[in-house]
Amino acid sequence: MDRRKIISFWILITGIIISVIGILHISFTPAMYQQMLQDPTLKEKAPGFAYFFAFCGFAIFYAGLLTIYSFHGLRKLEKWAWSIAISASLFLAIGGISAIAFAKFGNLLIYVMC
Repeated sequence: MDRRKIISFWILITGIIISVIGILHISFTPAMYQQMLQDPTLKEKAPGFAYFFAFCGFAIFYAGLLTIYSFHGLRKLEKWAWSIAISASLFLAIGGISAIAFAKFGNLLIYVMC
């Protein structure tokens, strides 16, 4: 089998796996939010953390869909596929930074890791 075919197939499978992980992440957001509301120390931060958790799920799902969409172009080294990949990266970076800012975690390590 040709190396490009193997790589493009792997990119497609990876995109599908990423999309499924994003869907699972989104589906567990309400349960996580309800658990946080039951803890008095986390009740105040629950809305921000739920937004952060849900945004991460949508971002993961979006990245998976873009990977699936652009795998043909990346296999052929086409410019439009690279544009899609770069725009997805910018979306994830800007959205992730705003989600962290909104969540207002008290631990500085979370900001450093992101």
